[in-house]
Amino acid sequence: MKQISILILIILFYSCDFKTIKSKKGESLEKELIDLEKQHEKFDKKTDSLLSEIQIAIEKNKFVPDLIIVNQKISQNPFEIKTPLKDNLLKSNYTSIDTTLLNNKLIHNQIDSLFTFKYDSSFIELFKNSTEEYIISGYSNSNILNLNNNLRFGMNKSDFFKLSRITDSIPNNKNNFRITDPKSNRKIDLKFKNDKLEYIHFEEHLE
Repeated sequence: MKQISILILIILFYSCDFKTIKSKKGESLEKELIDLEKQHEKFDKKTDSLLSEIQIAIEKNKFVPDLIIVNQKISQNPFEIKTPLKDNLLKSNYTSIDTTLLNNKLIHNQIDSLFTFKYDSSFIELFKNSTEEYIISGYSNSNILNLNNNLRFGMNKSDFFKLSRITDSIPNNKNNFRITDPKSNRKIDLKFKNDKLEYIHFEEHLE
């Protein structure tokens, strides 16, 4: 009888101890869930903030040309990149690369590629298929990317007018210029601020 009593006491002791451990594990798990929820809230706030900053930047950079210039030579890709384009871009000091796969519109089962090379606030988009590659868009607001056709960051409007062969008098308050070529789908937007080239944006639409 005495042995049975001792056995019951041992079972009760371990049972209480197990409940204590289980309770502590439950509290620990609940704390982890609360911490995770707080982290998610912080992440959501950061994401919302980042999206707001992007939206503000897009609004600020809405481009309305004051003057449209037709010039076939200057309307070509303004970024100086040697061929083969992809190989040389991969050797450049980019910060990140995004890759998008596209179905070829003319050749069945052929996959084309679109590479976006990012350089801080600048970028270059390269289209490449099995036979060709070319720049379809790019944006830069610094000397991080070299320019073609004697364009350069910081150039004044007078030098730009000479380059684009504009002889007409342009009011000083005109700062947004678009260069196009009627024979292609290319355009270059140039924005001047305080008489200096602030940024350049190139775009060529895919057929």
